[in-house]
Amino acid sequence: MGNIITTVVVVMKKYKSRLLTLVLTLSVMTFITSCDFLLPAPLGRDNPDDDGAQIVKFAVTPSGADSIVTVWNWKAPDPATPENQVIDKIRIVHNSSNPPSSMYPLNKDDYVDIDSKVQWKFEWENLREDSDHYFALYAHEKSGTWLAPLHKFLNLNYNPPQDSYILVSDDNTAPDDPEEFKVWYFQQTPYVVNDFSTMGNYSWPVSDIFVLRFKDFNPVYFDKFLFFLHNTTQGPDVELKIYPLKKNKEDISDWNDLISPDTMDYSAAMVYQILDANGDNQLVDISDVADKMVLNETVSIALSIDTGLMINPSAWTIETHSWGTMW
Repeated sequence: MGNIITTVVVVMKKYKSRLLTLVLTLSVMTFITSCDFLLPAPLGRDNPDDDGAQIVKFAVTPSGADSIVTVWNWKAPDPATPENQVIDKIRIVHNSSNPPSSMYPLNKDDYVDIDSKVQWKFEWENLREDSDHYFALYAHEKSGTWLAPLHKFLNLNYNPPQDSYILVSDDNTAPDDPEEFKVWYFQQTPYVVNDFSTMGNYSWPVSDIFVLRFKDFNPVYFDKFLFFLHNTTQGPDVELKIYPLKKNKEDISDWNDLISPDTMDYSAAMVYQILDANGDNQLVDISDVADKMVLNETVSIALSIDTGLMINPSAWTIETHSWGTMW
């Protein structure tokens, strides 16, 4: 009898050990599979090289010793795009060890959700210096589908901007020299577009708009884009509005097309008070507008005023400071 009891106890201990091992194994597996890094990344149709892509120009650049700026261009969908495939929000995920494999990081500081097309950049702060940083942008369709991510990588080794250029207006049809820009004058009534780069002093009426186009830039982030608006007369304060353009000058059909939201990027407009009584060197920093015009792929801006102003576009200059190689 004693032997039987001993045998039963041994068997129970043996199977109890196996049962405990099984329970522990299942618990660990349950925990691991609940972690985000095993969840597969979404798959979708969006291709950044496709003409119909709604999210393009995703890029990263250092903005300080421990900070990085991510930028993107959220374009309007093609009219033929089905409503359920229109992108209504994006999520950007950061990882400092390897490319994000999931859009659900455990640390909430490692992702940001954006549901407004007005926002086109986000700055990540308090990052580890001299380290690799990976970013993934996920786009969400109205149908509920998350599209395959766009990936970017950057080693955060910050150096202050070294590239500095002075740009001057020129009379070329399109700026061939990187240190030149083109100036056009859009007259509302009658609708006329004039080359204005070589003109001298001009009385700028409130109703009309200037357009400046630059040669393509490589940088995605300007530390400074300083516009020296040389004035020649005395008078009251003038409100200067500056807009990135979404269309090239050649694609603008008429005045209504010029001022439409399809052409003017009103979401990124900047407003300045300039005092033309001071004469020359009316300086405004339009760095944000410059970044947006590069993302819009037009490298063009529009200028409007609320009070008549005497100007000299042929004397305008722009000073740039940027990260990365210019042109």
